Amino acid sequence: MARSPKPSGHASVDAVLLDAGGVLLLPHHDTMRTRLAAFGRSATDAELTRAHYLGMAALDAHPEHDWSAYREAVASACGVPAEELAATQQAWAANPCEWTSPTAGVVELLRALADHGVALAVVSNAAGRVEKQLGEAGVCQVGEGLGVPVVAVIDSHVVGVEKPDPGIFSLALDAVGVPAERAIMVGDYAYADVRGAEAAGIRAFHLDPYGDCRTPHDGPDVDRLGAVVDVIRR
Repeated sequence: MARSPKPSGHASVDAVLLDAGGVLLLPHHDTMRTRLAAFGRSATDAELTRAHYLGMAALDAHPEHDWSAYREAVASACGVPAEELAATQQAWAANPCEWTSPTAGVVELLRALADHGVALAVVSNAAGRVEKQLGEAGVCQVGEGLGVPVVAVIDSHVVGVEKPDPGIFSLALDAVGVPAERAIMVGDYAYADVRGAEAAGIRAFHLDPYGDCRTPHDGPDVDRLGAVVDVIRR
């Protein structure tokens, strides 16, 4: 069942800021399958998508927000035995997977947002390659290209500040030319995306498609990016 939040009492929305991982892109599915094959496991695209959000819930629940919790939860969701989880996550940590598989229907949803006249920008904790990955995947890019045009792609490695520091959101607001109260942020990591955006005065939506996250946060949960499109339409 959709969990579309009601926007009563809020200013109109002129900009939508989006996390990259989990909202626009997922770890490359074929690469993930190759890695799982080494442990005698396989997974469909749907199973890998499901595993990602279980991983994010584990990451949010970890007291130190250690990404090893994410990797172990993903491996477990894909059937890796408990006794092999530590070795699996260590191997994956030593050779990180590129995040280049678009989330389902994301291009159409970005186009729907753009058609409503809101400015779009990506705000990602990344390693300096997220703009290239988004462009090559045909999801979005600054200017013309295969995907939907966005105003900016803010990569933490490039700008030198990462979520949840409100400074990275301020850079995004400067790029879109919109005050905080007229922007919203969409992300699947409550700690970095929701709390960080709210610290910058931005209303945030937590993308949690399966209701996995049990970590308290203030931002409303949505089970699909389309719910944000519904908010803009209203």
